[in-house]
Amino acid sequence: LRDIYDLFSPFQELEKLPEVLTTEHLVINIAMLLSILICFALHKTKLGRHHPDLLFLGSSWSISLATQLFATVRGFALPDTIGWSLLFLSQAILMPVCWILHLLTQVSVLIYYFGVNTALGLKTPIPDHPEIYNVTFILYIFWFCTICDIGVYLYDRLQRSEFYARQELESAYQKLKVAEAKYRSIFENAVEGIFQSSPNGRYITANPALARIYGYSLV
Repeated sequence: LRDIYDLFSPFQELEKLPEVLTTEHLVINIAMLLSILICFALHKTKLGRHHPDLLFLGSSWSISLATQLFATVRGFALPDTIGWSLLFLSQAILMPVCWILHLLTQVSVLIYYFGVNTALGLKTPIPDHPEIYNVTFILYIFWFCTICDIGVYLYDRLQRSEFYARQELESAYQKLKVAEAKYRSIFENAVEGIFQSSPNGRYITANPALARIYGYSLV
């Protein structure tokens, strides 16, 4: 939506970006959208049901690395602090499962940006601000990712605890059913008369043996 608006009324904050990026950014977003739709389509297939982790990584990298790869091909590095923050936060809130996957998506983006771009000697898109690599930027990304991962870990741990508690409850219920069936079998097949009565002597329950002792027919 921002890129569509920028076509008709250019943003001042985007004026310092490379011209090739401002003119083709909409195409990049369309490519990212198509890759995400492909991941959603694969989610309904056998591959998607058996490997949701791959779809998670694919959809995440299609958003975070698409612009990075394009910028590398064009010969510059592109920090996307806002985009990374929104992506990592959205994933932590909407898909809080397996913190290791979240960490992998974050580390991959940061390794690519800081490692690959540095190895290739690429310049930042705003040469007037070389402090883009400064400690504040690095600490911000580090703590943001750490908070997201801790949140996912705690939620995942809570879900696992609830799952195991439900399993234990179901196991206890099954044991109770087995014990009840065993008690009923003993009660109904005993040769001695067994009964339960109220304080005033009225029978509440009685087994077949007691009925036979009293001469009653079981038919």
